[in-house]
This record gives sequence, C-alpha cells and structure tokens, in this order.
Amino acid sequence: MSARAQEVADALLGTAESLEKYATQEEREDRAFLERLDELVTECTQCGWWVEPHEIDDDGVCAECRDE
Repeated sequence: MSARAQEVADALLGTAESLEKYATQEEREDRAFLERLDELVTECTQCGWWVEPHEIDDDGVCAECRDE
C-alpha cells in the first residue's frame, strides 16, 4: 500500500490534477492509504495544486498562495 501511495503522490505532486484521476475508488476510501498519501503530498485549499506537506500552513494554504 505504501508503494502505491508513493506512486500516486509522485503523479500528483506539482499538478492541479484530481485524486480521482490517479487513485481508485477503493484507494480513496481506504483510511490507511489516505493517511500515507497525506504524509507525502497535500492539496492546497486555495489554488488546488498538490505540494509537499511542509509547504502547507494550518489553513491548508500553500507557500506560494500565502506569498501572493
């Protein structure tokens, strides 16, 4: 499962693609898969781009959006 989460994270990172494009419905409903994915990549609530988790603030906004 961890390898699959890494694969999906790699596909999403630096894009504004939807999770549905890369993860199956079963994966999107799997708590362990989603928790691992959250450790690898996070979607900005403002611009919708996927970035590394350390780039997201407590409000779910990425560093680039905060700088604007």
